[in-house]
Amino acid sequence: APANAAKAELKIYLWDSGNDRVVFLDHARFVAGGEVSPPDGGLLTDADHDWSFESAVAKWTYTSTGATYGSITREQERAKSLKYDSQTTSETGRTIISSKVTGITTESNYSVSVWMLCTSATYNDVHIKLGIRWYESDDTFISESTQDTANKLILSAQYCWEQQKYENVTAPANAAKAELKIYLWDSGDDRVVYLDGARLVAGEKTMVSIIIQKWRELYH
Repeated sequence: APANAAKAELKIYLWDSGNDRVVFLDHARFVAGGEVSPPDGGLLTDADHDWSFESAVAKWTYTSTGATYGSITREQERAKSLKYDSQTTSETGRTIISSKVTGITTESNYSVSVWMLCTSATYNDVHIKLGIRWYESDDTFISESTQDTANKLILSAQYCWEQQKYENVTAPANAAKAELKIYLWDSGDDRVVYLDGARLVAGEKTMVSIIIQKWRELYH
């Protein structure tokens, strides 16, 4: 901000290359500092899910080997994070699973994300991918939607927080609850990594889902 600045406006420029298109704008934000993600976990709450790993009592089910829950060494959101100083080459060697989110709507889209940082020189040899585990209202497990390994996060710099996203995942039939699952692994040697700022948010229904919903409303 320049000298004497006391107020500001956000201005958005929108244009096309010729023909008109239908576009939508949403979720505008204006924040102080370098913050790039909303300071909340979406459907992951403080009380039930501890989306930023702050709680003295862990609300995630996670591989404890090499883990420090609530580390104060590095943080992307608030004051703490989840630290790992050892991994395996197996994608399932280190997993971190949130407690269940309720209120999931069948055939609606959901997106999940988490931030990761690595302090090791070989930062690009440690990876994460995400999954969403679906449950019925009575906690019966339905299935897991898992990100393709080809879309794993490969960090671009040391000491740099980068966000992994798994977006527009459609909840299966009978889904009423969900868990965010994080897979963490490396290519050989152990690295020091931090995870923080997990999010699970509801998105737009797909056109197919809207058609199915309308059909049910009309004929059921």
